Amino acid sequence: MKKITTLIVFIGFNCLIHAQECATPTPTAYSVSSGISGKSSVSSSYCLNLYFHIVRRTNGTGGVNPTVIDDILNVMNSAFLPHEISIQSVGNDYIDSDALFDIGTDNEANQLFGTNNQANAINVYLVNSGQTSSGIVYAGLAQDIPSRNMIIDNDFVLTSTAPHELGHCLNLLHTHETYYGVENINGSNCSTAGDKICDTPADPQLSSFNVDVTCNYTGGNGYSPLTDNIMSYSRSACRDLFTDGQVAVMKNAIPQYSILSDAVATNCQITKLIGDDCTCSNINTVITLQYPPSTTVNWTTSTNMTIVSSTNSSVTVKGVSGTRSQGQVTASFNGIQLTKDVWVGEPSAPSSLSGPSSVLTGAFVNYNSSVASGASSYEWRLPYPFDVVTSWNYNGQRWQMRTTTDRYLTAYTGMGQISGLVQVMGKNKCGVGGAKTKSVSHSSSGGGGIPLKTQFDGIGVAITENQIYPNPANERINILLKNRADLTFVNVTLSSMDGKVLFKSQNKNLSVVPTEHLTNGVYILNIITDQEIVQKSIIISH
Repeated sequence: MKKITTLIVFIGFNCLIHAQECATPTPTAYSVSSGISGKSSVSSSYCLNLYFHIVRRTNGTGGVNPTVIDDILNVMNSAFLPHEISIQSVGNDYIDSDALFDIGTDNEANQLFGTNNQANAINVYLVNSGQTSSGIVYAGLAQDIPSRNMIIDNDFVLTSTAPHELGHCLNLLHTHETYYGVENINGSNCSTAGDKICDTPADPQLSSFNVDVTCNYTGGNGYSPLTDNIMSYSRSACRDLFTDGQVAVMKNAIPQYSILSDAVATNCQITKLIGDDCTCSNINTVITLQYPPSTTVNWTTSTNMTIVSSTNSSVTVKGVSGTRSQGQVTASFNGIQLTKDVWVGEPSAPSSLSGPSSVLTGAFVNYNSSVASGASSYEWRLPYPFDVVTSWNYNGQRWQMRTTTDRYLTAYTGMGQISGLVQVMGKNKCGVGGAKTKSVSHSSSGGGGIPLKTQFDGIGVAITENQIYPNPANERINILLKNRADLTFVNVTLSSMDGKVLFKSQNKNLSVVPTEHLTNGVYILNIITDQEIVQKSIIISH
């Protein structure tokens, strides 16, 4: 009998915990995309007006002390301010009603939402307790998704319930939503099921029974939910963040829906950290707290930085010598933490470099570097020696590139068949980071681009139609050009591997290049006509 009684109590306690969460109704029609008006909204900052209604008994007793409102704002801003959404109060009033002091039905909730409602703010009604018509006891409730009205029970005003309900007002669903379909564990249907946001993993509906006191998920079954997400049912003390996808939905909903845009403050001052995104061991960097609070600000940094000096409105930091890594500067005040990412030291090396390793001679080729962490620009190097040019020299022996700071490069392989390394490095104010390299060689069979052809008549005769012999050569090189009679000009050069021109002729009828005076080795023969460019490696062997 004792075991049965214990089981009944345990089940009742479980239901109570699930009940004391959120009673916000799921909208029958909902689309994340309907609230998206463009990238400009996501990058925007918003100040939202909240108006607080303190519900008391008819005789004026009960209800929260209005001094708590500042603390509620701090709780709200700890969740929203890091995303440049600032929450501010535009006033408060009292609603003295025994009938509405404890909300017991859906009709009573709707009656409350119609009381003293402010059109230029999101209305926050603070009640003694809340319960739906079906008997579900709740900690908070948004009238709809999106909405400008919400209820919070007095016992939960300083918990994550407050930003949770405001998240609903700003068009967010629960992370465990199933009305539109159960999200697959692998996220393959993330845009159409669950909360329709793809950076919130599938959520089996968290609770204190599958999230431990250290905020670890213990439910298994292949799930890896975010136990710290504000829109989940995780333990209240664990919930403290929104994902980038959730922030995008909220920021796009604010200008899209009039019930939200009407609550945007006209005079908006967002408290945020501004300053350089990089610091060095030998260069101080100042991070400023824009619109600092009147209270004391505590500054901290990650271990790869040190604080040189600080005030209530700024901090001066520098990097630890020999460090190349991401760091953070954090300002803490009123229970709010604002963090700015700051790269320390030179950039890391790019992880990849795409592009051909075998190229055609006299061809244009493209190379593409991955992002180098900490880089503000990029530096390229080609097989040595190479030239940085303002206009292409199609007869040049060396590799060529134009000045660029991007991680994308178009290069000309030159006529000298120079092999070597293509290198790319990230740069920032601390210097040049490590290089990602690709070994590149020339191949007559191609693999690296399109051979350069002149733009006169587009004929472009293939190299195999000409006869250049013998190779290896001793005393002479014979040149027989097909279609010679049709050519307007012919320019023939023979060069050493270092680019020195040893023979040059513009005789259209040239058929022999003398080589008896040359030492044994490899040389480059270039033939440029108004129809094509021909290049060939020639071996001299006496």
